[in-house]
Amino acid sequence: MTTITFSAEAIGERYAQLIRATIDLSDTYFYAGRLADAVQLPEQLLALMREGDASAIDETRLLLHYGKILGKMSFYREARFERANEVLAKAQKMARDIGDNYLRGKARLRLGQVADYQAIYSGKDDFQLALNHYERAYDLLAAAESAEGKGKAAFGKGLIYQRLGELDKARANFEEALEIAQKNDLKYDKSLAIRHIGFIHFAEGNLDKACAYAQESLALREEIGCQVLLASAHHVLGNISIAREEWADAIAHLQQADALAQEMNLKFIRIMALLSIGEWYKRQNDPAQARENFQLAREIAEESGHVTGRDAAVADLAELEGA
Repeated sequence: MTTITFSAEAIGERYAQLIRATIDLSDTYFYAGRLADAVQLPEQLLALMREGDASAIDETRLLLHYGKILGKMSFYREARFERANEVLAKAQKMARDIGDNYLRGKARLRLGQVADYQAIYSGKDDFQLALNHYERAYDLLAAAESAEGKGKAAFGKGLIYQRLGELDKARANFEEALEIAQKNDLKYDKSLAIRHIGFIHFAEGNLDKACAYAQESLALREEIGCQVLLASAHHVLGNISIAREEWADAIAHLQQADALAQEMNLKFIRIMALLSIGEWYKRQNDPAQARENFQLAREIAEESGHVTGRDAAVADLAELEGA
């Protein structure tokens, strides 16, 4: 009988290939709205790996991806922020030990995303930790000469400034992120930057420009086939259409957002869609249907522990009863 043995170097190369394939397939599952599968793939590979099977760099890359997907799962569906932070803290330590600015920057980027998600989820509106992570990520990724990473960090900073109401700073960062995405043909990132520039126009009352940006973002998301992002794109267009008093378009977009959110079990998007549908019915002088949607949004928010969504639904119901 012939015994086949592999060197540690050969095993490490096989794991490098497997890690790349796992990350690619996990991202594909995320695009398709299969969040549980997107989480399970890296989770299972990490459970399988023994110490030293993969290089420290490859293991760090896998941990960074796993933490990213855990963060998104926590935001959209079920809160697992503690686990996401635990995984990313380990990745950050490994990146420091390796001394790789790119990996260190990516760790800060992912920690910023999770901190942002947690602040939104909890309703505490404390975004300073997220901003600190994004600012450090920007510096590290710029030092690593990663245009894509620098663009993602600029976008992250823009998000926080937008949430803080500092719209000029938000716009500058979104425009930087958009320029980088356009130069590097990063359609996912481009769709995000365009969407949020549209939000700024919406906040400033420029509904025509807001609508144009939102439609362009939707078209990009359809092109890349990202179902998760399609749900939020329809929700935004529904809200803009309400503001423009384009009632048929508004309800069509909002119902599409709700249908996609139900199909993929995206609780956060579903809460937001139901609140907007309730607002649509309120504007149509149908308080019974408005109440039904607000109440359902509150129930889902309470079930998932989404404090911001719950508080918004409670406020909408109180306003409806006082009308």
